[in-house]
Amino acid sequence: MESHELIAQALKKGQAKNVAKALGRSVRDVYRWAHAKTQGGTRNLLDWMLAYLEETGHLASLQWLCRQRGGTFVPDHAVKTPPPTLKVATKEASDAMADCIKTLNDLSVSGGKDPAATERYLAAFQEVKSRGGALALGLKQDFYTKLPLLCLFLRWLLTGEVPELLERA
Repeated sequence: MESHELIAQALKKGQAKNVAKALGRSVRDVYRWAHAKTQGGTRNLLDWMLAYLEETGHLASLQWLCRQRGGTFVPDHAVKTPPPTLKVATKEASDAMADCIKTLNDLSVSGGKDPAATERYLAAFQEVKSRGGALALGLKQDFYTKLPLLCLFLRWLLTGEVPELLERA
């Protein structure tokens, strides 16, 4: 989805005047953000933010923005090659999950008020995503062939994709 499409969705709620006033821009400018450049649109706030992040690489800015709205930014880690065996992949994923649960426990003990515990949890959560993603990638690519039915089941469980063999069963 393009940035102007997201802005167009947001503006369907009739917020253009409020947005324009809050940002000190004209209503016309705000509406132009909701159109593709080929249709008379202009660079919008999302385009500017993306350019800023690409130039600076400063993801803490994005993290700050997410926290202002009560969320957390967790980047995807590009997994290019899955672990060599299903055993290694599942061990790495389960170890990462165990570490994540431990850091979540530490965070809850602190009542969520310890910034260091929060950072450890976020790092552990990223590791779970990375290791789980590597396992899912290996299963999706049929990388693990020694246990085909188990692999098909795990692929379905982790990705939600129903392999053709399971659809026929």
